[in-house]
Amino acid sequence: MKFSQSAQNALALSKNYAEKFKCRYTGTEHLLLGLVESDDEFLEQTFNRLKVDTNHLRDVVSSICQLEENNKLFKVDSGPNFTPRVLRIIEFAKGLAERLNKNTVDVIHLFLSLLYENDGVATSILTEYGLNFDNVKLAIQQELGDLEKENPSIITSTIPESLEPYFIDLTHQAATNELQSTFSRDAEFEKIYLVLGKKHNTNIIITGEPGVGKQSVVYELARRITKRLTPIHLQNKKILELKLKTLIGGTKYRGDFESRMDTLQEFLKKNSDVILFINDIALITRIDGTSNIEEYFSELFSRDDINFIGTCTSDDYKKYIDDIATISSKFENIVVRQTSFKETKHIMYSMIPTYEKFHDVKFDKEVVDDIVNLSSRYITDKSQPSCSLDLLDECGSYIKNQTGNTSEQLVQLQQKIDSLKLQKLKAVEDHDFELGLKLKKRETTVSNKLKKELDKRKQEEFVKVISKDTVRHILSTKTGIPVTDIKGGSLPDLTKVEKLIKDKYVSQFKAIDSILYHFKRVKTGLQDPNRPLGSFLFVGPTGVGKTYLCELISEHFFYNRQNFLKIDMSEFMEQHSVSKLIGSPPGYVGYGDRSLLCDYIKNNPYSCLLYTSPSPRDRG
Repeated sequence: MKFSQSAQNALALSKNYAEKFKCRYTGTEHLLLGLVESDDEFLEQTFNRLKVDTNHLRDVVSSICQLEENNKLFKVDSGPNFTPRVLRIIEFAKGLAERLNKNTVDVIHLFLSLLYENDGVATSILTEYGLNFDNVKLAIQQELGDLEKENPSIITSTIPESLEPYFIDLTHQAATNELQSTFSRDAEFEKIYLVLGKKHNTNIIITGEPGVGKQSVVYELARRITKRLTPIHLQNKKILELKLKTLIGGTKYRGDFESRMDTLQEFLKKNSDVILFINDIALITRIDGTSNIEEYFSELFSRDDINFIGTCTSDDYKKYIDDIATISSKFENIVVRQTSFKETKHIMYSMIPTYEKFHDVKFDKEVVDDIVNLSSRYITDKSQPSCSLDLLDECGSYIKNQTGNTSEQLVQLQQKIDSLKLQKLKAVEDHDFELGLKLKKRETTVSNKLKKELDKRKQEEFVKVISKDTVRHILSTKTGIPVTDIKGGSLPDLTKVEKLIKDKYVSQFKAIDSILYHFKRVKTGLQDPNRPLGSFLFVGPTGVGKTYLCELISEHFFYNRQNFLKIDMSEFMEQHSVSKLIGSPPGYVGYGDRSLLCDYIKNNPYSCLLYTSPSPRDRG
């Protein structure tokens, strides 16, 4: 396939720009510059149709290339070569032109292929301008013909009309950037490729704790299939998500469900390129009222020409699937563990543009590092990367709400417009048209004033940046831990605290000094973060103030006298009484009910616990 003169000029310009910026290779950013500078008439019309300022785009790409100059200093005699990604883009452009029955590869084919690659510096820049393969394809579809022939994974799948409500085409969503695949787990994907390449037992069940990203693994697989980053035997596969509840729902008459399952079986037998994804696959064994669903799926699971991928939590797998040999023996269990600190940071960096665009805010890299550190330490009831992403999202929402409130003046103007509209309608109903015209003029005047105020407010908008203080404030509201302690290094005035305690707690200066010495060491960071802040044994006769001293510690070091739980250990003399603290074991009365100690610590992680009269516990 030959290249048109304008396409050749664009490729030559991209190499010239790479050489100009002293880069070792010609990347997607240089290719984008070459395409913009090629002065292709059709590409310019496309940019104008999509309201993209090409001059501004050219300046942005050039500035990014200049930033990369210091990192890619290199001198070669033959000029910079194309990166593997650019070579893939060129090859895809050839195939695209061929499928569209074009004799030559033109600039617009290269530009579409650049967008379809959906990776690299250039795609990130174009995304900021609201450009993606889908909207550009729609903008030029009439000019180039049917673009959906370029890749079967982008067209509407050949799902029977009767089954369409029960499927979600994940491969199509990945091709059109509708899925958020946040990370790549190389070790897990090696196992996935290995299982899907086998002759027998090619089904996979992905297990793990909630929040570790089990579904994201499937979404990432769909993205890799779309980008042809998988082994050859998987590149023509299509991932369809089965909506199990929808498949079962509405089958009130005998034979309805069986009819649907028969249609599903016929479809899967005829389409061996389909990988069927079932989220919460343990639901198959839990659904009541459909007794034969397990048998139907067991038959499908036993077929080697059909691939299944299921996800469920580790607890559900052990409880509902592991004991059923007809299902568990047909699946390879791949455990997804929560991400490490480094992996979580990588995920956060990849997701920053999405959250910045949604919340209209700016995240600094230092803030992202802080979010990962603090969420790992203080949010213990969720797994990474879910807890870090939730905290990132909440910070963006908080800033958006703080800066996006409508001013009182704008509210008053809008209320006045609404009032004038009602008066105008009443005047028309009363046939008082003269008054109606006056009210209409007043309404127009107030509306113009409101529009000016909105335009003025829009011009005065500034970039909203998420600070570390914002992160600590949100984390404090989520966990109940004071902001001052989260900041670390914001020590209370220990001299003042010492004076306040000694004024209230008389004559026990040695005990107070020992406690203060310990908290000085804790507050300076010389304490294991995985252990309690301190464990003290107060010994003395009744009435000397042991409990009162604990209350003072809670007040001055935990910032609230209410963050204090007193447990009388004399109530736990019998062996079975420990269930009051930590809950009953499985099989006993009270299992699953609230427990005094565990629930309190979960809801009040930053608090002081007092065990009184501990000796009876030892005898018990």
